[in-house]
Formats: sequence, structure tokens, C-alpha cells
Amino acid sequence: MQDRTIDQASAPTVCATPTYNQTAPLPGRLLVEYIGDLGPATRRLEMVPAATLVAVSGTVNSLHLTGREDEPRAVFTVTGSTAESAQCVMGTERYLDLWDHLVEGTRVRISGRVRRPVAKEAGYIEILTIDQAPTSVATQAVSA
Repeated sequence: MQDRTIDQASAPTVCATPTYNQTAPLPGRLLVEYIGDLGPATRRLEMVPAATLVAVSGTVNSLHLTGREDEPRAVFTVTGSTAESAQCVMGTERYLDLWDHLVEGTRVRISGRVRRPVAKEAGYIEILTIDQAPTSVATQAVSA
């Protein structure tokens, strides 16, 4: 019977080239502006205390509409200029007034409250306002 195992010396070596996907979102790491204990501050969402009012600009991605027809809600991701992102949730009461700004690929300016159901996780932004961001805005965070 013939031995069918591969000899280590003759085994082909495959070298993988590491790649970095520029569009891969880094959840919870979007820079947001808020009023802290010492005045205006800019930090990553994951570092901002829960229930804090924040403001940020970014691009709408991964838009999902949920809920019944009479109680629509939206869940989407806002992505900054360097691939960091934040999950955003828009409840029914805001959705009915603000839905026309929710278009994937649109640059928006949002404000809302940080919600963190699990203490050690980044959390999400519960949307209070959403507007079209000016095209001349070079920074991703805006003042509250």
C-alpha cells in the first residue's frame, strides 16, 4: 500500500498577504461632541457616559426599517470619514418627522442621547434630530 501523506519538505507553502478593508466600520468608535463636566469635549462614542446628549456628522449606512406599518422605526449606522461608526436608532415618534433624511449614502448631522443597555459595550445613539450635513464640513463632529 502506498503512503499518501504529504512530505513536509515537498508541501507547498501559501503565504497570505494581510489586507485592510478601508470600509469596514469600527463600531462604537465614532468621534462625537458633547458637553462634559469641563465644557465641550470630543471623544469616541464608547467612552461617553450613557444618557449624554451628543452630536456628530457622518454617512448613513446599513439602513433597516423595523416595526409595524403604524409604528415604524429605523436602525442604521453612521460612518465617519475614517471608517469608525456608531449604531443609531430612531423611534416611531421621530421617524414620522425625520424619515426623509434617511437615505443610504447621504451625509447627515445628527444629535441624540447615548444609550448603553450593556454597561461594557459601546452602546448606540437614540436619535433626537437629523439634518442633511453641509457638503463643506471637513470634520466629522459638529458642535451640539
